[in-house]
Amino acid sequence: MMDRRWLIPAAAGLILLAAGCGSASSGGGNQTVQIPANAQTVHVDATDFKWTLDKTTLQAGVPVDFIVKSDEGAHGFSIAGTNISQLVVQGQPAQHVLWQDPKPGTYTILCDYFCGSGHSQMQATITVK
Repeated sequence: MMDRRWLIPAAAGLILLAAGCGSASSGGGNQTVQIPANAQTVHVDATDFKWTLDKTTLQAGVPVDFIVKSDEGAHGFSIAGTNISQLVVQGQPAQHVLWQDPKPGTYTILCDYFCGSGHSQMQATITVK
């Protein structure tokens, strides 16, 4: 008979990996992402249940280099309506997340990695003009 005790831990690991890790629209994290010279830079700090951005208004059509780090815990940096998703963990180096061609509009930054009781309130807004 086959030993199936490994199935549940393996499945749980895959679910956690899929939920917390991801990539930006043109690559993810520091994984060989080439940041264009004309990219707008936005520094993003994650703390318990809050995103802090040094810029919230961006220029449409110009790439954005989000430099994302966590000051408390683990969080998933994501932008609603895009395929951007990047896990950031306290104590690890900041992650470069490239948004290649932002379109005009208002976007919500969410945490897509469950981080605790205030997880659902962890949101920020950015405007692309």
